[in-house]
Amino acid sequence: ITKQDFVEAFHQTVFVAINNLFSQGAVKLDQYIINDYLKNNFQSLYKIYTKNQGDEYVEKAKELATPENFNANYQELKKFSLLRRYLKAGIEVDEIFDPTEEDPEVLDEQRYRFSQMSIDDILNYFRKKLSIETGFLTTRKAIKWKIKKYY
Repeated sequence: ITKQDFVEAFHQTVFVAINNLFSQGAVKLDQYIINDYLKNNFQSLYKIYTKNQGDEYVEKAKELATPENFNANYQELKKFSLLRRYLKAGIEVDEIFDPTEEDPEVLDEQRYRFSQMSIDDILNYFRKKLSIETGFLTTRKAIKWKIKKYY
């Protein structure tokens, strides 16, 4: 998991604090440790944390956490992160998941299909799609070159 897997600055802040604390050898964390760490080391992140009621958020997250579901949650996080990376690269992802969809039935169907896909499925879908597009563009360039050559 990386900071880029999170969309909101608040979630990125919580991740950075937890990640840094574990990297420094922390074994068990709570809202007080995270609060103190941000307050003493990252004032700008501390402001984001407190503005979003970080202590309450961490407390509730710990209360609701189900370690047995880590892998499923991790996969879901990474799949959405992958879609955001494709979007950032200018590649449309609406065929897989369209967050602007308003029809609840269509959205439910999209969510179901997306939940059935693995990260490899998504990667393979776009590899295939991009290889087709790349082949088409290469063919177009070749045709333009031939036209220029003869005219």
